[in-house]
Amino acid sequence: MKKENFTNLSIDELIHKRQTLKQELYNLTYQRKSGRVDKPSLFFKHRKDIARIETQLTNLRKVENDASK
Repeated sequence: MKKENFTNLSIDELIHKRQTLKQELYNLTYQRKSGRVDKPSLFFKHRKDIARIETQLTNLRKVENDASK
């Protein structure tokens, strides 16, 4: 997903999306160990998406903390 797709999601939606991607990444890793990976490029894609989500979560939490002060 593009960065723009994550900017309009709420914190709860981002957390849910992150959990989903981490589970998919775990499943891909398991498939890699057994030699059945159909699309190895998904490893890179999921890791990048998780990093984008983490960045967006950090930014949202900073804004939330600044607003509560």
